Amino acid sequence: MHFLIIDKRVLAMCLLLLAGCSSNPNRSSSLGERRTEAAKVNTELGAGYLRRGNFELAMEKLERALEFDSKYVVALSTMAVLHEQLGDNKQAEKFHKSAIKVAPQDASTQNNYGTFLCKTGRYRASEEYFIKAASNAFYQTPEVALVNAGLCVSRIDDWEAAEQHFRDAIQFRPDYPDALYALSEIKFREQDYLTARAFLQRFEAGATTSAASLLLGYKIEQSLQQPGQAAKYARKLQQQFPNTAQATELENDKPAS
Repeated sequence: MHFLIIDKRVLAMCLLLLAGCSSNPNRSSSLGERRTEAAKVNTELGAGYLRRGNFELAMEKLERALEFDSKYVVALSTMAVLHEQLGDNKQAEKFHKSAIKVAPQDASTQNNYGTFLCKTGRYRASEEYFIKAASNAFYQTPEVALVNAGLCVSRIDDWEAAEQHFRDAIQFRPDYPDALYALSEIKFREQDYLTARAFLQRFEAGATTSAASLLLGYKIEQSLQQPGQAAKYARKLQQQFPNTAQATELENDKPAS
């Protein structure tokens, strides 16, 4: 989500304008609507500070937003993320739960809470929230929630469920790189190397290669006994990402000459 960054002076001017308009009998918006708009502005400011790592100012603006509208769900969710960044999981959970209570059918809120639950080791509970988010007909990116679900259950080695979540993700978006890469990794792990290659090729068709994807390609081609193709991946990895853990692993994996 992209938030608008507004200078403090502009914010003050906006609030003065809101106050000045309160006596205008022709203005249709209610006091509640104006308070919600002020909460939105402060939340956008707070989110901007959060992105830049200025936690003190982010807290100030988000608290101000909730003073204007204590049920503004974006402010609640953003406050939860801020507390996660501060390492205060107790407060983070409090705000995540408040956001869920205010907007129980909001898919983004469900996805955010699912992410928090996964980070704190509650993998099955997180999976449930990701599935709820993906099942929401109004959610624009269900594939994101489904990949999150797959990645989370893979932490408890439930590879069957993980694969199903990734496959469901590409039903929504066939070219979704995160799902394709994850499926390639799973198939490589299962020693189904041809299918692993097919998923990786689909990944490469629509995504920028990384050190991890090049190493995976190398391993797949080695397993398929295709040394020429494996060597191409090895060269790209060494040239493009020479100082990575993957490049070191490649060197260690190479047979002695």
